[in-house]
Amino acid sequence: MVVATSVSLLMKQNARISRWSKATTLTGISTAVICMITIVLGGALQTGYSQKYHTLSRLTAYDGPYYLTITIIFIVYNIFLILTGVGWFIIQKRAGEPSATAARLIVVTGLIGLALVSFPQDPDDAPMSVYGVGHKVMAIGLMLSALAAMIAQGMHEMEKGMVQLSLYTNATVMFVVISGSLATLSIESDWIFGAVLERVTLIGFLTWIVVESIVLYKRFDRRGSHRHKVKKL
Repeated sequence: MVVATSVSLLMKQNARISRWSKATTLTGISTAVICMITIVLGGALQTGYSQKYHTLSRLTAYDGPYYLTITIIFIVYNIFLILTGVGWFIIQKRAGEPSATAARLIVVTGLIGLALVSFPQDPDDAPMSVYGVGHKVMAIGLMLSALAAMIAQGMHEMEKGMVQLSLYTNATVMFVVISGSLATLSIESDWIFGAVLERVTLIGFLTWIVVESIVLYKRFDRRGSHRHKVKKL
């Protein structure tokens, strides 16, 4: 009787985790899609904007004709990023995995992204303002929190024996560090490839979010290994 009750409770727990994994996978994928749509749409709406030569921050500069529209979409993107982090956290905690540091840092990254919206980049050729300084500080914080999330997840994956996934995460960290550093130096030096490198860095991070969300779904979907563990009881 006790065993049957335990199995029933575990099956219900697995079902809840499975639902969360599906929802989190959708939010993770949606996060990447929304961000890319925002970049493409914003570039198309702004006259004279070039995806090759203009930074992403330029999309939300005060003097942009569609400042409000693009800003709202960026807010939605960061909300979805926060929801992805929350989903990761809930799934890992309900599955009994003590380490959810990466999930917390994903939430922090989304919160910094929301704060960044309040500090738009200064218009071209305008003197540095308080908002411009805040924008640079927030952008640095955004990069550091995203990197910290990936590093924490890579360590967690290695501890769990997911060697290939850990190697992918660590490779992504190196990729983002190199491309992000080159992008920052290029933008500050007005090098023409700075904007391209910035987009490449972002794509690397978003791809990682999508991959991790899908892997999380496969690990904890009730048709997967987590359910098999219950059947063996």
